[in-house]
Amino acid sequence: MTNQLLAILDLDGLDVIAHLVNFLILVVVVGFLVYKPMVKLIHTRQDSIRKQMEEGKEQMKNAEALKEEYEGMIAKSAEEIALKKAEAERETAMESDAVLQNAKAEAAKILEKAEEEAKEEKAAAIADMKGDIVSIATMIASGILSREITPEEDAKIIDDCLNEWSEQ
Repeated sequence: MTNQLLAILDLDGLDVIAHLVNFLILVVVVGFLVYKPMVKLIHTRQDSIRKQMEEGKEQMKNAEALKEEYEGMIAKSAEEIALKKAEAERETAMESDAVLQNAKAEAAKILEKAEEEAKEEKAAAIADMKGDIVSIATMIASGILSREITPEEDAKIIDDCLNEWSEQ
């Protein structure tokens, strides 16, 4: 049957062998020129991708570590801020208490001074009144002693003395 097929294709045995040799040469040449460089390129690309994946994983680990570090720093900063805020509030409260105490002390001093001044003014007024009372009593007594007086005249002398005293 192979003879019949060769006869139909108008090929003889030598042509078939030549075609097979040509095909083998083509496969070998294509293998060297195309297949091996292509396989080498694919392996190189696979190695490059594998290396990039490893570097990506390494960078991801580094990024996670940095993220944790920054989150820790943020938490620490938040704690420090809270502590400083509490300290500032304490200092403000202490300062306001001190200002309030100073104000109370000043108010007490002012009240004490006002009371002393009032006492002094009262004493001066009493001293003035004593002098006025003495002069009024003297005027009344001199009016009474200068003559014999009835109760109506006595009331008139007292009224006159009081009027004179209020004018002074």
